[in-house]
Amino acid sequence: MLRIAINNNNTQNKHKPNMKAKFLAPAIVAALAGMLALASCSNKANGAASAFGGPEFQGTWVIKNIVAEDGQSVNPAGENPPIEATITFENGAYRIATGCNAVQGSYTLGKNGALTMHDGLSTKMACPNMKVEDMACRVLPLIKWAQYENPRALRLTTGTKAYIALTR
Repeated sequence: MLRIAINNNNTQNKHKPNMKAKFLAPAIVAALAGMLALASCSNKANGAASAFGGPEFQGTWVIKNIVAEDGQSVNPAGENPPIEATITFENGAYRIATGCNAVQGSYTLGKNGALTMHDGLSTKMACPNMKVEDMACRVLPLIKWAQYENPRALRLTTGTKAYIALTR
């Protein structure tokens, strides 16, 4: 009879919830969530690619490269003669200057780096080399995102192959 009583106690203990486990599991989940949140913040602070936002986006950027969906590209500084091409973002308006023609319009900033470039005005003077403004006019309407490559490099992307690389 004693043996049966011991087995019944063991059986009953197996089905009783362990109070330590009951409180420990939520604590572990909360700790892991906190570590993930801190890790995501530290990547942005260390210069990893992150979505833009804030006053650092505003101002003038040098256009380093423009790549279209079909893979064609233009590097303004690599043209002969080199072209000093810039884009300036200021209070919801952008302006691209190439030393000959200018392209300007408005933009809308959204959450998490969402960027919409709205059509605007463009001068159409006959210039010896119009590759930069032609490529910019092809790619600008497709831009959907902006990401920092590092604190001095910004990439405007379409989410596919096309992008505009900018530096300061």
